[in-house]
Amino acid sequence: MVSSNQNPNQDQDQDHSHPPTYTYRPVQPARDRLALCQLFHQVFPHSRTTPTLWRWKYQGSPAGGTGIVVQEPRHQHIVGHIGVVWLPGLQNGQPLLMGQVCDVMIAPEHRADIGASSIYRQMNHALAEHLHTSYGTSTPYLFGFPGRAPANLGIRIGVYRRLQVCKQYLYPYQLPPSSQHVENNTWHSQLLDVQRSGHPGGGLSHLLNAIWHAVQTERHNSTAHSSSTAAPFIVKNAQYLRWRYLDHPAQRQALARGHTPPYHIHLLCPPGQQHPMGWLVTRQSPQAIVVDSCLPPSLPIGQALQALPAPAPGQSGWHTWLPAPAGASPGYSSATNSAVHAVHILGSSAHSQWHSPTFEPGDTDVF
Repeated sequence: MVSSNQNPNQDQDQDHSHPPTYTYRPVQPARDRLALCQLFHQVFPHSRTTPTLWRWKYQGSPAGGTGIVVQEPRHQHIVGHIGVVWLPGLQNGQPLLMGQVCDVMIAPEHRADIGASSIYRQMNHALAEHLHTSYGTSTPYLFGFPGRAPANLGIRIGVYRRLQVCKQYLYPYQLPPSSQHVENNTWHSQLLDVQRSGHPGGGLSHLLNAIWHAVQTERHNSTAHSSSTAAPFIVKNAQYLRWRYLDHPAQRQALARGHTPPYHIHLLCPPGQQHPMGWLVTRQSPQAIVVDSCLPPSLPIGQALQALPAPAPGQSGWHTWLPAPAGASPGYSSATNSAVHAVHILGSSAHSQWHSPTFEPGDTDVF
């Protein structure tokens, strides 16, 4: 726990000569979950989160989650939070704990400058101390996707390092050629049928794990970087897919009500074959978007998008978030001027020598 030296019971109304002091401590899920959902609604009034969604995000992920909460001194109300969703990763073939930092929020009335005593700075320092206590020198690799202003602030105070600038692009849908010769020379997709069970069975889990293993092996064999600087990446196996999409509360709720679920997993097959070698995850609302992928390095994202079926009526193509300047590639057009900044957070000096991971920040449900 990180806290101030001032007595937290001191009546702030009687002394305005000192700024309010706060307590910084690790999240206690059962105790804090409801208050954190209320803070989320206060900070992000146009978004919603629920205790069920919060539990799925931080307690249902393959490696769990953690975070820091900030309590104001007088009533001990939670007025700030920074969360981490843990995900198994790999770097140079070695296991690596990776963490997506999300739900970084401070109640509006408690925001201040970026000086040494600011909540934002102290909250990050508390998280660093918590990670050091928990993991010692085995520092996890933390990343996140803030907007431009938060990214610049984090870089300015020394807790972020910019990795990529990602923008949303549109890949217009084109009717596939009908000739058999062309069909045998293009990738095609198969929709993964999980609507009935909501979970991949044993055989399907084996298939998804085999896809992941093949992609990982090709990636390792094709990398041009030395082993010491190879980019880390998230393990996107059957367990990851099950948690991230099939167990998502919105997915389970839709299936339980007999509605079309928000997420669809498309298995990608090489030309003339029926054995999948990669996958894409799509969502149709509010726009047709590719939110995640597991692709062999030899398959460009544009070629993979061509394998997808037509998007919903009224949609001109598939959107996806890619590192800029992907718009210079053939077939893409910029869909929006907004951007998210993939950043490395609280990293060690060893991490700074690694090449940047390749992220798919298209789906903001977990951010």
